[in-house]
Amino acid sequence: MDAARLLAEIIAQKAPVSAAQYQSFTAFRFLIESGYVEEVGIVQSVHCDDCDQPHDADVVFELGEYGIYCPDLGFTVKARSELIAIRPNLVRLVENLADCLDCKRSKTIPIDGHTWRVGVVSCTSADVAVYFQPTLQDANDLRSLEAALAREAKARFGVIVTAYGELACPPFKTLHIEDCLSIDETTGRLEFEADLLTVAGAPVTQTGGRPSPYAITLPKLIGERRKTGMALPGTNEEARAIQAFLKSARSNEPLPSLSTIKRAIAKA
Repeated sequence: MDAARLLAEIIAQKAPVSAAQYQSFTAFRFLIESGYVEEVGIVQSVHCDDCDQPHDADVVFELGEYGIYCPDLGFTVKARSELIAIRPNLVRLVENLADCLDCKRSKTIPIDGHTWRVGVVSCTSADVAVYFQPTLQDANDLRSLEAALAREAKARFGVIVTAYGELACPPFKTLHIEDCLSIDETTGRLEFEADLLTVAGAPVTQTGGRPSPYAITLPKLIGERRKTGMALPGTNEEARAIQAFLKSARSNEPLPSLSTIKRAIAKA
């Protein structure tokens, strides 16, 4: 699981959770070290599955040790490392997303409830408002978002980035983290991989000029990878693989963006 997808999963929990369940993922340590996820003390309870009837048990600190009380086993000691609680650092995520998109009018605290204004992206043909809502999976999430947007300046085109959920808030379009973001695991920088204008339904201005040098190369490369069985199942993964191949094969030439490659994959 890559860093962006793992971060989305942690955000979707809506509350501090145990770090132990994510320790096996390579990307988890990176998320901690880069500040996208932070430790926030000890979890309040854990699942006890050491007895005949698995149950939730409150974490207690007794005689200098952490542990839980089990009706069958009594006090069971737990290492502190097993009980660390974590939560997503949404301030860092929103700030980096605003920088990535070169947004205007961004805000580093929620505008209302759990809704964040990432900012406004100025494009050639239209301005696109971008917001972040941790989840859009139930009526409470949607009401929170609608209440926040009611206090904002009206926007003709907009996108709501979220970690989980399929609910919509027209005219804004919903976009999932795993479908639009990647995190460079060397620098911690975000890369926005979706075509913002297309997602928002905004008009695209045709600028003309010299055609892209990859207009022929990309479709051909995509077709060859599919024929030989090299193509990866996910669009994001395949786009990154193609970009990496082009970087190694044409190190001295400008690379097509991931959004350009993904459009070519969709058309091929």
